[in-house]
Amino acid sequence: MSARSLAFLAGVMLLATAAVTPGQAATVVAITDATIASGKLTVTGTTTHANQQVTLDSQFTANTDSTKTFTFSINDYHPADCVVEVRAGGTVATGVVANCGTSGLTLRGRWLASRNYAIDDVVTYLGAAWWAKTASINVPPVLNSADWSLFVARGLTGAAGETGTTGAAGTTGAAGPTGTTGATGPAGTTGSPGATGASGSPGATGATGLTGNPGQTGATGASGATGQTGAKGTVLAFADFYSQMPPDDAVVLAPLDSLAFSQNGPSSGSDIVRSTGNSFMFATGGTYLVMFGASVTEAAQMALSLDGTVIPSSVVGRATGTSLVNGTTMVTVQAGAILDVVNASAGAMTLTPFAGGPNSASAHLTILRLL
Repeated sequence: MSARSLAFLAGVMLLATAAVTPGQAATVVAITDATIASGKLTVTGTTTHANQQVTLDSQFTANTDSTKTFTFSINDYHPADCVVEVRAGGTVATGVVANCGTSGLTLRGRWLASRNYAIDDVVTYLGAAWWAKTASINVPPVLNSADWSLFVARGLTGAAGETGTTGAAGTTGAAGPTGTTGATGPAGTTGSPGATGASGSPGATGATGLTGNPGQTGATGASGATGQTGAKGTVLAFADFYSQMPPDDAVVLAPLDSLAFSQNGPSSGSDIVRSTGNSFMFATGGTYLVMFGASVTEAAQMALSLDGTVIPSSVVGRATGTSLVNGTTMVTVQAGAILDVVNASAGAMTLTPFAGGPNSASAHLTILRLL
């Protein structure tokens, strides 16, 4: 079906559904053709009266001729939504303009939610015709929509006929009599309880048996063999050396000077012995745990020196002069190796004599042989 045919049907629908007021002759207006050709809009139609004024889109007017026909022929006029409206005597008719769109209108029948629609598609929905302004799917046509424009409105519903009189309700029959309730049968007789059985006599208690004589004491078994001597503990040898400041040590030590732990503390064996006043010898090769510490006045570093070479991993120190400098290091040595605790600072190091109290502060060097 062409767009021109759709416009004609729109006019026919409006003509057939125009409302009539009882006792008055209503004006009926219909569009028979609406098309654009060579830039000119032509709209023709009819009314129920000759020489009657008809208005197009509230802008243009024309009168019907003796045959009750009107014609509009307008150059360079293009309806925005491709629908024109004519009005005569208070009655309105609309029609779709043929050849109005850039590529023509496409009739797609009844609107379906599952169908894809393109611009200029025309569908029917809820008794009206709708024109697609955008491509869409599952967007039902409604008024004032960004996707659909109303082309042909749904026709008016004709007046309803008179409703017939409802017949009178029939007489309700009388209720039948209620049947007599049957008599309740007599309750059955309760049976007598059975007699309680006699309690059995308790059995006689058996006599207690005689206590047997105690058996003779068995002979003492032989002593077991002496177990093997257990392995030695983890610490195979130890020695402690210390100083009281004052008076045992020099107060100021130059870089790489040795601390003098001048007094001997507890020790075991001869694996760790004093070599000179400030040096100590490992008489037995093995692995030793060395712990050392002293109170120092300023920021300083201390370290272990093995055979005259400072052990890098043993260096300890502090950035301020408010705490004890101490360290712990494990060394593996050959027999005869010599150990010193030295000033590892860049400058002189001052040993603190009393370190915060009235008593002489102590410096310690403790060595444990582990392997």
